[in-house]
Amino acid sequence: MASIWFQQISDSRFKGNTKAKMLRNVSQIEKSLKALPDVTVQVGKPRKIVWGPPEPNIQWRVDFYVTKTGRATTWDDVYRAVNKVKPVPFHKVRQVRI
Repeated sequence: MASIWFQQISDSRFKGNTKAKMLRNVSQIEKSLKALPDVTVQVGKPRKIVWGPPEPNIQWRVDFYVTKTGRATTWDDVYRAVNKVKPVPFHKVRQVRI
């Protein structure tokens, strides 16, 4: 079975990027992916990353692992479902681990 990994990220350095907005995106992506046949989705817990100085920067990240279990859905369908909410880089993985 083929799998991909990607993250949704919210970064305080960019105006309007909040944890709440990221969680709405995560919910929309998860719903879109679960509607596709022959696709399993695993969503990780939000992680907070803080670094600085001079100013504290805050990122929130959520990992997604998506596995295709059949041919009813193409990878283009998966990419489209995610990218219509917020485009991200995708990475192929061998094992799914959350």
